[in-house]
Amino acid sequence: MKIFDFEPIEPQSDLLVMDSLRGHPFADRQRAVMWYGAIHQNKNDRSQPLATVLFHDVNDGRFYGEFRCRKVSALNLGLLPIGSVWYEGRMVSQARFTTKQFKVDFSHRGWEYYTLNGDKEPLVPPNVYPLFYPCKNDLAGSWMLKFFLGNDQILLIPSLVFFTRCYGSSALRRHFLTLPWAEIENRLFSKSEELNDEEANNNWAIFLPSTAHKSDVHILAHIKYDNYATLQVKHIAAQALSSDENNRIFLKVAPWLSQKGKISVSGFYIRETKTFLALNILGIGPDRYPPYLVYKYHTKTINLPEDEFSYPSSSTQTPNDEYSDPELLDNKSPSRNSRLMKFSEPDFEWINEPIIKSKKLAREHLSRKNNSKAEDKKLTNLETPTSDDTFSTSEAYGSSGNTTEALTHSKQPTESIDKLWSLWKAINDIAKKNKEHITAVYHYDITNGFCNSGIPRLINFPLKRENNNTEKNNNTKEQHNRTLPRRFPLIYGNPEKRRGLLLVKLSLANTDIYIIDIQHRTDVSGESFAGLAFTLTSTENLDDFLRSLIDSIIANNGHVRSIAKNWRNGKAFAYYHVDSPGKKVTMPENTVRIILVKMMKFLGINLPLKFRNN
Repeated sequence: MKIFDFEPIEPQSDLLVMDSLRGHPFADRQRAVMWYGAIHQNKNDRSQPLATVLFHDVNDGRFYGEFRCRKVSALNLGLLPIGSVWYEGRMVSQARFTTKQFKVDFSHRGWEYYTLNGDKEPLVPPNVYPLFYPCKNDLAGSWMLKFFLGNDQILLIPSLVFFTRCYGSSALRRHFLTLPWAEIENRLFSKSEELNDEEANNNWAIFLPSTAHKSDVHILAHIKYDNYATLQVKHIAAQALSSDENNRIFLKVAPWLSQKGKISVSGFYIRETKTFLALNILGIGPDRYPPYLVYKYHTKTINLPEDEFSYPSSSTQTPNDEYSDPELLDNKSPSRNSRLMKFSEPDFEWINEPIIKSKKLAREHLSRKNNSKAEDKKLTNLETPTSDDTFSTSEAYGSSGNTTEALTHSKQPTESIDKLWSLWKAINDIAKKNKEHITAVYHYDITNGFCNSGIPRLINFPLKRENNNTEKNNNTKEQHNRTLPRRFPLIYGNPEKRRGLLLVKLSLANTDIYIIDIQHRTDVSGESFAGLAFTLTSTENLDDFLRSLIDSIIANNGHVRSIAKNWRNGKAFAYYHVDSPGKKVTMPENTVRIILVKMMKFLGINLPLKFRNN
């Protein structure tokens, strides 16, 4: 049986192992995640509830054999997306879904709860997407969000998918699933109540708790200032603290936004019912954001770099290999004095580009002994030595020091205020207006090459080589070009941040235009790197050429003008982003327009392209 295609994931040197998905009898073959079911209270660790996950055997890209259920930490579902294929605790491939963006009404008028249980004519027919075997009792009662799109079209999203992707980092989700509302409010907002200066009173101001991640700003601000969002979190917390006689909780999760907006999803159409079944959420956003203002302590961090282990973490390692890679545990609490390690879930976009202002406060010295369970317990630099091999997203109250506390969070594909994301969207907007001339738009990454679907991933790199004393010769340089790593380490400004490079290809009727642009720093004002637009006379050994080009950009500290000047394989020029009058914002469509018009002039062609101002 074939429901959708799978694409392999290239193994990495640092691999994340899901401890609950390895070992006999579960890890004897590859299995794909099909669905999330009931949540169960964890008797071994109250702060880490378990979720029933439905798997199906996979062989050579096809479903075969049987279904199998497994209980895993509900806090780790962000690292276990539907459609991912696992073997020996590692993800080895993932489903190739259709990506769509829909306009929806997040208020109660635009959706309703839906369950397949008892529906004689279900919106997801069993012959299209079979479910509920063999653990029907843990799956049949699971809820979905049914959005009304107009013209009898429907968008279905599993409730736990919405919760995992849209309700913040694993730390926030742990609070919502394990604590009563009064304790949630105390941990997340006790310091926000102290913000009373004029600027705070004129904005949606919050103090970012140390147990939260910067991506949690949106939901935290709404919970504090929007009664509708507060009500949804209270509803989740009330459900999570109750269960039926079999310790099952079929979680009903509502959107915490209450206005119209957009949602980006991946899944597939069910033609029989005019339904799009969304099995993953790539981003959400209201039509208009409130004025966010985030207060946080300004202090040196002892955390490891944010991207130390990034999704996807996978391998096809055999069962005989030693498990030396980092393991994520389901039933063990980290030490209360352990450091915090961050793991990245799949990318997540806040649509319509919110503007988030921030203010830094001087850090107070707080005693961890007297605040072991408070939200600010990690503000001190005291830490207990822990293992670099085992991690847990549970509450950090363990007494042993051999497991490190983990936090999982989704990342923006590029920073929300970064010029690259605006450039990418402008390229796609212009391509849609000119389908007769621009046949396709691709983004590139080192692993998969050029892709024309999904969210673009940046190619991360440093502006300077790590070891300036390394002896260089022609042989070592050629070897470096051939073995260029998938991700370059980055150290600039804040060591937790990485700078990346976006590579895009626009296919025209008779040629391809390539655009390379560098992510700008957000902590330095006035930084201005030029982008590079070029064509290629020959595309032989394209991957090697592109890797060599990226290496040249590194060697030139990010400057591309000299590279364009000495271009020999086609046409090339450097360009700058076009700013609005007063240079308050960039105008990405004008930037793309200049690139295309100038390149057509270089090539001696004339295409009647349509732009917004035409």
